[in-house]
Amino acid sequence: MNDPIVGIDLGTSNTVVAHADAAGNVKVLADDSGYKVHPSVVSFHPNGGVVVGAAAKQRKVIDPQ
Repeated sequence: MNDPIVGIDLGTSNTVVAHADAAGNVKVLADDSGYKVHPSVVSFHPNGGVVVGAAAKQRKVIDPQ
């Protein structure tokens, strides 16, 4: 196996992404802030942008639609 393998656990509340290398070592991937568990939330901003994860969950407080 030379190609990397990425596994995604897309849950209704949280999402986790992991990577397996050629040697079979598995690593759960973190975001820029170091979080490995991400809220399964997507926010579509009125300006056309898309926000995901913790930022989208926080955004629903100011824009519940």
